[in-house]
Amino acid sequence: MGSHIWGPGFRDCNDDYQTYSDAKSAFDASALVISEHVYSIVWAILLISAAFWSANTNRRGIFNAAMTFGGIHAYTQAFEPFYDEPLAYVIGGLAAIPLAWGLWRLNDQFEARTTPSA
Repeated sequence: MGSHIWGPGFRDCNDDYQTYSDAKSAFDASALVISEHVYSIVWAILLISAAFWSANTNRRGIFNAAMTFGGIHAYTQAFEPFYDEPLAYVIGGLAAIPLAWGLWRLNDQFEARTTPSA
């Protein structure tokens, strides 16, 4: 939560818990809050946009970063409702293998497009 970064700190309130609690409540009431669903959708849209832009402009580093964060985001969104179910980890791990292979092959194609043939 943002209150830990720019909100009131416990030491700012002279180590008095009641003063800190009141200041934190006032901060929470006036702070802008973005729901986790909206944040999740906006983050996914930004990652997809970065992946498409970097693929079209041949920026492989940004493309790989966007795809990596996109994979983490997709895994989190898809498997978080399953909590600690072992089958969720098995399915996620097995899904990661072909995705990583596909990304490796896609990078090879990007490199072949930019490398002049002899």
